[in-house]
Amino acid sequence: MPIKDNTNQVLNAVDKKIVSCLRESALSVERTAKEPGYCPVKTGTARRSIVSNWYKSGSNRAEAWPAIPEKGIKAGKTSIDSQTEKKAIIGSNVEYFPYIEMGTRKMSARAPLRRALEANWDKIKMIFKGT
Repeated sequence: MPIKDNTNQVLNAVDKKIVSCLRESALSVERTAKEPGYCPVKTGTARRSIVSNWYKSGSNRAEAWPAIPEKGIKAGKTSIDSQTEKKAIIGSNVEYFPYIEMGTRKMSARAPLRRALEANWDKIKMIFKGT
């Protein structure tokens, strides 16, 4: 009896599961970052602008997060499983959001995205463990 090679089916199933876990994790961090107390609110623009996206190999979506010019950092960029080019990005397209996240010489960092990620870290680990 010949042995059937199911490698492609297994790899496709694993790929779908990873993307599903990325999606669930990114949405969880996004929701937390929008909760009261995470993102400073004057007009609400920064909080409303927080979004998440998840990508897999071959995706053609653009990463349009504003950079912090002096450091070349993109706000809210979180790369998960970068070796296989799957990642989740949580960020904002508001021009001043990097300064809220990272701070400036005259203003301390508020870090709503990093704090939301830390608050969800155990949940994210459970999502990827499958429990």
